[in-house]
Amino acid sequence: MSGHGLRGTDRDLIGVFAEGALDGSRFGPVADVGGSAVSVDVVHLMAFDAGVAEIASGVLHNLGNAMTPLRVDVAALQEKLRDAPTADIDLVLAELDSAPSATLRKTELEAYLRLTSRELAETVASAQVDLDAIARNTQSIQAVLSEQALRSRSERVYESVLLPELVEQSAALVPPQSRQRLSIDLDTSLRELGSVRVPRTALQQVFQNFILNAAEAVRDAGREHGTLRIVANVLDDPRGKRLHVTFADDGVGIRDRNLRRIFEKGFSTKPRATNSGIGLHWCANTVRALGGEISAESPGPLGGAILHMILPLQPADDSPLTQAA
Repeated sequence: MSGHGLRGTDRDLIGVFAEGALDGSRFGPVADVGGSAVSVDVVHLMAFDAGVAEIASGVLHNLGNAMTPLRVDVAALQEKLRDAPTADIDLVLAELDSAPSATLRKTELEAYLRLTSRELAETVASAQVDLDAIARNTQSIQAVLSEQALRSRSERVYESVLLPELVEQSAALVPPQSRQRLSIDLDTSLRELGSVRVPRTALQQVFQNFILNAAEAVRDAGREHGTLRIVANVLDDPRGKRLHVTFADDGVGIRDRNLRRIFEKGFSTKPRATNSGIGLHWCANTVRALGGEISAESPGPLGGAILHMILPLQPADDSPLTQAA
């Protein structure tokens, strides 16, 4: 079984600028980009623009994922309210007002009113469930936007969370047609860990992408349903306590030549029309920015895959921290 993590070997503009900025004696006032001498100031501007575009792509990708279940819930709520027997109740009430007392017709109308009122009560109760789901998804979208506002100030909010609850919240943001393909098997280790301090919103988006990736792997294996097993443990090493979470699916698997590239920007084995190649790349960037590591392993086609995420439970020394109230 082979495994590969995110590797920073590509000489993109951001990397060239970083080298030039840290070693002025090497480049002086210019940097070598693709064989051409370019002012470091120009490289800086180009790298900044590329970084802004990449961040925007990641935000739009995650918001798009969160919007899909929101649209489904809104459509379901609209359908239930359209089908509610409110018009029938209005007609019955109007006829009752004009019906003579103590008649068979009035008795029939009252019986019908009781039935439709019960149906309406069930509709309202079901609509409340939909509204609760809409509220949760709306809060998640707001959290994504708030997270970006904090990132613009180089801040992160760390909160105490229970991993089983975080997985459940993440799964709720996955489009229903994908979520229904998976049985999520939570190992007892997630509950046994108890409360852990992590950047909740960022981690929720990473988990969301991992779950969606597993569902798509099951689909690509030609199966209607599959299983995603999630295991967690805490690693103790000189760098401090680190959370290690694995997501193991029984989907299509990953060829070795693709395994080396799955975290690259824009890379995907799926059609471009249905996949942007942003999700896992965004996850890798986010986890690395938090001082963590991300990697994948797979025995190959139809053998499933395991995604690994290792994240400091306490922020790295160079990672600004904002504690949640």
